[in-house]
Amino acid sequence: MEQAIEAVFVAEPDDAHTTEDLIDRVFPGLNAVEKKHRVTVIRAAKKVSMRLGWRWERKRTLGKGLVFFNRYSLMSYGMMMQKSESYNLYRTGDPRMPLRAQKSAEELRRRLEPGERDHGYIAEGSYAWRRVQLWIAERDGDTETADKIRNEINAVTTALFRGSPPPDTLLEPET
Repeated sequence: MEQAIEAVFVAEPDDAHTTEDLIDRVFPGLNAVEKKHRVTVIRAAKKVSMRLGWRWERKRTLGKGLVFFNRYSLMSYGMMMQKSESYNLYRTGDPRMPLRAQKSAEELRRRLEPGERDHGYIAEGSYAWRRVQLWIAERDGDTETADKIRNEINAVTTALFRGSPPPDTLLEPET
């Protein structure tokens, strides 16, 4: 299971993968996804993510599934943001949502291209761009750059919340 998921992550480092995406890859042709399938895939994907330096976020959709992404790839981070947002209706699994309203991964990727609707999410200087640069600096041991970027992110966060940000929004150095 872990080998199959690692192969997906290594082959597609600029993408993000939901639990459902990984189930499709690990259990091709499965007719009915059960809890045991989700639990097994999530457990294996978390182990692989920790080995490769990937991360995961909760989707902001019905079911709150997970999206796994390569934190050193801006496009992967952008795809995670796209796949986790409720308004994109990416693989919601919600039978109340018409299939024609759901977005494909290809459509979500197109939205991130320069000049397109959501390119600002990953444009240079954006929050996502800064986060990825921070992770790269931390990985490379560049503490000066990491501290500079962390301070920039914290300053923007503080300004957004008018001086009183929620405690979990300020970034601390990773240990």
